[in-house]
Amino acid sequence: KLASICEDIKGSGEEWREWYDDETPEAKEMPNGYTDKIDVFKQVLLIRCLRPDRMITATKMMISAKLGDYYVQPPSLVYDKIFEKSNEKMPIVFILSPGADPQSDVAKLGDVLGFTGTKFKFVSLGQGMGGIAQQSIETGYQRGHW
Repeated sequence: KLASICEDIKGSGEEWREWYDDETPEAKEMPNGYTDKIDVFKQVLLIRCLRPDRMITATKMMISAKLGDYYVQPPSLVYDKIFEKSNEKMPIVFILSPGADPQSDVAKLGDVLGFTGTKFKFVSLGQGMGGIAQQSIETGYQRGHW
């Protein structure tokens, strides 16, 4: 079904260029009826060849279509359960993806557990924040901060 893809792209160059230039081509109909001609996995392979920058979204869409949204949605965190598994020798460290912000949820848990005011320290690691984070950890374990 992909045997004539090169000829189809050459023959319908303007349609393919429009599809290629789209901000989200993985969400659009492919030219020459390829959306219907090939299965979703081959569509992802074609996107990989033409627009590798769109692979993450295309792959998520394929997984969602084949297996359901459950497999592409991040799990919701239950912070009190996470806290129960921590101790003074095993702190909690959050490694976040872009857009994630647990600060308000962690602060709420801190309020419930009595870690408020100066006992609650929050450091967002970014450029130049390593030293501040290290100092907060050292001070925190000495004074019982959270």
